[in-house]
Amino acid sequence: MRSRSHVKLIALLLAVVLTMLLLPGTGVVPAMATSADDEVTQDDIDNLEDDLASIQAQKSEVDRQLAAARNDLASAKQAVDLVMAKITLTESQIAKTQELIQATQLRINELNKQINEKNAEIDMTQQEITRSEQQIEEFNTQITEKESEITQLEQEEADQTDTYYANVRWMEETGPVSYLAILFKSSTFSEMLDQATVIMDVMDYSQEVIAEMRLTQAKLGAARDALQMSLGQQNVLKEQLVVQKSDLETQKAALDEETQAAEAENARLQQSQNALQTERQQREKEYQDALALMNQVAASESEFAAEAARIAAAEQEAAKALKDAEEKYRNQLAALQNTGDWYWPVPGYTDLSSLFGGRIDPISGVPDNHTGTDIPCPIGTQVRSAQGGLVTFVSQNDSTSYGWYVMVAHGNGYVTLYAHLSQKAIVAEGQSVSKGQVIGYSGNTGRTTGPHLHFELRINGIRADVLSMYPGYIFKSPNGGTIMGG
Repeated sequence: MRSRSHVKLIALLLAVVLTMLLLPGTGVVPAMATSADDEVTQDDIDNLEDDLASIQAQKSEVDRQLAAARNDLASAKQAVDLVMAKITLTESQIAKTQELIQATQLRINELNKQINEKNAEIDMTQQEITRSEQQIEEFNTQITEKESEITQLEQEEADQTDTYYANVRWMEETGPVSYLAILFKSSTFSEMLDQATVIMDVMDYSQEVIAEMRLTQAKLGAARDALQMSLGQQNVLKEQLVVQKSDLETQKAALDEETQAAEAENARLQQSQNALQTERQQREKEYQDALALMNQVAASESEFAAEAARIAAAEQEAAKALKDAEEKYRNQLAALQNTGDWYWPVPGYTDLSSLFGGRIDPISGVPDNHTGTDIPCPIGTQVRSAQGGLVTFVSQNDSTSYGWYVMVAHGNGYVTLYAHLSQKAIVAEGQSVSKGQVIGYSGNTGRTTGPHLHFELRINGIRADVLSMYPGYIFKSPNGGTIMGG
């Protein structure tokens, strides 16, 4: 059975292991302290060392994961900062584009105002052109009327001129006789005067009518000339108005072209603004995703940091437990009453069948290196401890090449091993034994060619010749000679 001290040490190991396996957030269980009465074995120390190594390996892994998590967190923060920078840049572009849109819209409004003004000017000019055309048409009508009147007057003048000239020719042809005949036909002097007056009146009237007709013709000609002049001026004015209208239409066309270009630019800017708004929304989603990832990584980093802290605490506890156990183990070994002389494990049996070191293996027949010294003895011979010490190992079966065996630590790194026992050792791990105390019985278990005790020495883990611990002893060698111990 295991000793009470060994059970307590197992409980201590379980506490350390539980500390290592605790879930995040459950805290660290402090290592159990041992009392001054507890005994520690080398096996306990080895187990503590293994557990400490396991904790340290887990700590290294958690530290690696923590470092990776912190790198991930730094990368996540950089990603958040990068997306935020992109958002800031996009917002700046949106604001700038909005300013351009507003400026372009103001320009479009100004151009539309100028276009409206040009349209008003064109309409007014067109109205003036229409009025001028109407005036020209009226002048043409008046000129036609005047020309018709002049033509009629000219015809009347021609007719009257012909009549006048006919009368004159008649009077010239008839001569004074005709005049005198007319006058002498008068019965009285008064009638003669009247006839003469009539003749003169007729001639004067003809001359007066002709003069009035010529005056009227001159007036009509002057009126026609005035109309012609006004018509020419009106045509000049119309041409000026047409040129002015053409200039206005050219200016309006330029304004229309500039307006179309401004509207196209405005549409392009608006499209760019919409694209920037969409990009802004995408960047916002990227930011939220990056922020969520960063928070997730930060939470993971916090968990790894907490786990690392708990494992570090467990490591300190395990290291302290190991240090305490090693100190206690050293104290236990120091307390043993070992003398300089070593006790021969099977008293009376000093014939040796195989020595420490190189040999021909008795079973395989090939050279090998023997790790101990073989002492032939009957099955059931008492096997005693060569020195006082602590039992550090007791095999639980005979399946190894050693068969049933037991190990005892003697302090200062010295350990002895007793193999091929007939049964399980009669001492327990962690038990203190004194020099010469029976710890088992020799046998023939494991890999053997006959009953014997395999006696082995280890110094700080390195196998050594156990006969060196028996100066003055005389042993019989396998070849029949003698060997001096020491």
